[in-house]
Amino acid sequence: MQDSRDPIDKSWDSLKKVWTEASEEIPGRKKQHSKAWISKDTISKVILKRSKKENLNRARTRLQRRGSMPSTLKQTRMLKKV
Repeated sequence: MQDSRDPIDKSWDSLKKVWTEASEEIPGRKKQHSKAWISKDTISKVILKRSKKENLNRARTRLQRRGSMPSTLKQTRMLKKV
């Protein structure tokens, strides 16, 4: 029974080898091109938003908070649009 399997296994291995060689030779291997998850522009906007938020949190008086609030809100809206 083992002898009857040997020719089939050999023919399968040779067939498999021919197919893999042909598929690598003709179309070639596919290369995956992955994009960055977050673009550099978005990262810079996030950093800018954090700095504006820090300025808002550091403000001690109401006047200072009112002065930094519009720029923080504007930056937040711009980040949400991206």
